[in-house]
Amino acid sequence: MVYSITTVILILTVAAFFVWARNGLSPFGRKQWILRGVVALPLLASGALHFTRTALMATIIPPFFPYRPQLVLLSGVLELAGAIGLLLPPFARAASASLAA
Repeated sequence: MVYSITTVILILTVAAFFVWARNGLSPFGRKQWILRGVVALPLLASGALHFTRTALMATIIPPFFPYRPQLVLLSGVLELAGAIGLLLPPFARAASASLAA
């Protein structure tokens, strides 16, 4: 259930970016900052869950991967870094590309 809410928010945000792009993007407009925040909040929450519910998150990873708890912690760090990067203008473009990959 937690992932469905996050997924819906991310899909709606991507859709909003596509609609907004048709009208021409402004590089640092207020709408863009709001949408960055909307994307960053679920990533921050999910990243924090990687540290508080490590065992639960490790069950999502297929069993043939070694060191599943460590992979959960690594992905949590990367999600938090991406979320913070979205909110810092010098890193926003790199964070966007990294999160999309």
